[in-house]
Amino acid sequence: MALKSPAVKKSRKIKLRRPIKKISLADTGVSLDERVFLILGQLKQEAEQLEDAETRELWLDAVQTFARTGDIDMLFSACEWRRKVVPLDEFLFSNFYLGMDENEMYPSVLDACEALDGDYFVEAVLKGCIGSGKTTIANIGLARGIYKISCMRHPQTSFGIQSKSSIVFTIQSVRFSTAKKAVFGEFGAYIHHSAYFKNIYPYDHRVLSEMIFREQNVSILPVTSSTTGAISMNVVGGILDEMNFMQRIERSKSANADIETGEFDQAKTLYNTLARRRRSRFTRKGELPGILFLVSSSRYPDDFTEQKAAEARSEGGTDDKIFVYQHALWTAKPRKTFMKEEFRVQVGTEILRSRILGDEEKEIPGTDVINVPMDFHSEFTKDVDGSLRDYAGITILATHPFIQRREAVREAMVLGEKYGYQHPFNVEEVDLHVGLPKPIEGKLRLDVDQFRTAHIDLGLTKDACGLAVGHIAGARIAERVNKVTGIKEIEMMPVIDIDFAMRIVPPINGEIEFALIRKFLTSLRDKHGLDIRYVTFDGWQSVDSRQILRKQGFQTGYLSVEKIEEYRGLRDALYDNRLLLPNNNFLVKELAELETRIQGNKERVDHKPKGSKDVADAVCGVTAFLLQRRAAWSGIRITSENGMHLFGDSELIAQSQGKVMRKDPDANVTRITQRPKITRRNIERKNIRRKTIR
Repeated sequence: MALKSPAVKKSRKIKLRRPIKKISLADTGVSLDERVFLILGQLKQEAEQLEDAETRELWLDAVQTFARTGDIDMLFSACEWRRKVVPLDEFLFSNFYLGMDENEMYPSVLDACEALDGDYFVEAVLKGCIGSGKTTIANIGLARGIYKISCMRHPQTSFGIQSKSSIVFTIQSVRFSTAKKAVFGEFGAYIHHSAYFKNIYPYDHRVLSEMIFREQNVSILPVTSSTTGAISMNVVGGILDEMNFMQRIERSKSANADIETGEFDQAKTLYNTLARRRRSRFTRKGELPGILFLVSSSRYPDDFTEQKAAEARSEGGTDDKIFVYQHALWTAKPRKTFMKEEFRVQVGTEILRSRILGDEEKEIPGTDVINVPMDFHSEFTKDVDGSLRDYAGITILATHPFIQRREAVREAMVLGEKYGYQHPFNVEEVDLHVGLPKPIEGKLRLDVDQFRTAHIDLGLTKDACGLAVGHIAGARIAERVNKVTGIKEIEMMPVIDIDFAMRIVPPINGEIEFALIRKFLTSLRDKHGLDIRYVTFDGWQSVDSRQILRKQGFQTGYLSVEKIEEYRGLRDALYDNRLLLPNNNFLVKELAELETRIQGNKERVDHKPKGSKDVADAVCGVTAFLLQRRAAWSGIRITSENGMHLFGDSELIAQSQGKVMRKDPDANVTRITQRPKITRRNIERKNIRRKTIR
């Protein structure tokens, strides 16, 4: 009997685990954590497939950082860009972008562009000589800024402004025509020849008033130098050109004038308007996008670009967000462009003039000396100060200095001290409302028995007032032979001493009281024994003061120093060592900054913009009065002995190796011939009866 095989039981399929349910973002039951997990996974997969290594690493780092720490800032940063920003070299020299010739770009310009490309600086001060690449740097920086915005996905959102708002770059200049030419001419040349700005990010050529990139509502706007030129605009950056050539108006009635000084500084006002607008609209967590380029050639030490440069940390200031570019022409361009041979130039100061040094001449300690290629020797020989400004980019005290020999001012002060004349007060600037200054005992030269003349250059609310007092101190005698007749002739020219020169300032938010000036002069005459007889004024508001002083025993008059002749007399006395000056820093500065200007086909002397000449005018007024009034020379006697002859204490003069000017005639003394006095006859006016014509 065959055995049955046992029945075989059906095996049951055992499920080891429950399958993972597939989820998607469309499922309503998916939690927030799962949604975030899915999004990060998809971002990682897409990032790994990116061809550009830098963009791929950027996205992978952003995803991993968020997954690990929860910091979403890197993801937001990665989302801001829709295309990769190419390196600066590729942007400059690739034919697809700007297509510039690398061999034609100055090394200094390229270095500046690289420094500004790091998105660290928010302002760039571009100053120095003409032709050093300042405008090129600004135009490249502006084009680079627009290119970076074009690579962004939503720049308005990234900058924190309304999505439909426009983003504006401005180019401002002194004249609107210049600004418009800069947009469509100089800057436009970079855009017109770029394949990127033709095909990828073009601007609307139909609009002629501005350059508009409609894709992202970005525009470049030419703006006049008016303070309201960029009002109500989202200005993220731009170029302020020719800043040192903008208006400076003293005693301006503009609402934008300085409250304390009353001066309207157009460059400062424009800068403040744009800077505040940028910071109020674009600052995010202390960061500010874009760059504001402040461009101008150097002129004076207190120009706006010089003030802004001084704020930079690289120039000794505290602001590390300001970039400064300044070069001479031979340092901006490759050195091989110029001759190897060089000559030395001493840069002038308030007491030393700029000049070319000889080959073996030693440098004066404490002065700046620069080496200049021989290519510029003829230009420096013709105009050393103008060449320092235009070719070396060094600021000068005056563009057309009236006093070329600045060292003559310091020599006059040394000469005055040598002959016992010193500033009799311990202050050079005074507010008479605080109190009348008292002369230092023994400093007033009362031993010189000569009358004094005072000149006052009046100021009112905002201006300072210049006051100077002087006298004829003696004469300089020179013996010369007449080339025609062969006869010896004695030339005598008066020596003038300025007893003191002072700058009188108004009180804060107040005015100078002329009554205090009159009181000060009266005090010097009556209490301190200074024989002040004549007082002259240069000012329309001096009529009342002249009348009051006349009643107090002074002889008064009006004397203007606006014409150049009065200042020429002052300069001649300086150059001939016939002017003794007190040691006064205000006077040194003002005389060094005097400029010659042509106005209405006439020469005149003026101060530089934002300068002053109150004290200089007062000294010039005293000098002009004493030179023009022969009565001031009545006590002078001359001898045949050459040299300086001075009035005063004989022992004091002898100690200074001077000669005593004697008033008592003797055998060796010749009296100056004076003009005969003219007695004015009384003329009775006759009444002429006019016939009535019928």
